[in-house]
Amino acid sequence: LNEFKAMRVEDFQSWWVRECSRCPLKSPAAVPASQDEDNPAALALAAAAAAAAPADVGLGRVILEARLSCREDIGIDVILEQPVLQLHLYEREVDAARCFLEVHNELAPRLVRRYQQPLSRWLQSKVHAAPPYIASNKHVVEGDLEEIVRCYGS
Repeated sequence: LNEFKAMRVEDFQSWWVRECSRCPLKSPAAVPASQDEDNPAALALAAAAAAAAPADVGLGRVILEARLSCREDIGIDVILEQPVLQLHLYEREVDAARCFLEVHNELAPRLVRRYQQPLSRWLQSKVHAAPPYIASNKHVVEGDLEEIVRCYGS
């Protein structure tokens, strides 16, 4: 029973951090404090809200900045609403790719499905190939989504 409660608290914390990263709070005071001290979910909510910074929600500093374009096979350049993807220290590549495609560029679900896995693989390869100064400064790379799909698609 205690294991089950602990797993539920961890699941709730993960969900809360993910939701906060999508829509950051203006201030931790925007989340009302709970009166129920025995409720682990409420305690986790309060702790996550107190620890969350508005901009990065505990994801750490930016380690990789990717400037992306989307040039179709026939040579037409599609304009992305937000061409810069930032990968944070404590962020998974697949989450950064999904957020970039869904939230920042509002692509259709079929395009998100097409680009997400190749883009996350590409990001992972760029992190592994990054120079040693990535430990202190962000590494900047450039790429094209169509080319990434050709090289890293399955």
